[in-house]
Amino acid sequence: MSVVIPTSPSRCANSLYSGMLFPYTLFNLLVDNIVITKPDGTAPQIGDNDDGGLHILGGYGNWSRLDHRYLISVGAVLFERRDFKAAAGELLEEAFWLVGAEGLNIYKVL
Repeated sequence: MSVVIPTSPSRCANSLYSGMLFPYTLFNLLVDNIVITKPDGTAPQIGDNDDGGLHILGGYGNWSRLDHRYLISVGAVLFERRDFKAAAGELLEEAFWLVGAEGLNIYKVL
């Protein structure tokens, strides 16, 4: 399981396949999440308070709406980044449902 990160956005912009921008954009969004996430894993609330989430795959009754560590841990697997793993801590249940056993093994090795 690996994702190729384009070397620069300009190289992607010149590509006939605009989908190449996605990995670069996703990587930068994850870096932004790491920057705004507090040591306890929560990020500032942005927008309304509808308790929406990207995905709620575990602990629905007691999930922290502002905890972004599951997203960062998925990024650690996709981009195979130790620094993302350090920011995320353990691989949370929500992340496991997205990356599976193979992703868990990758996470353990990082």
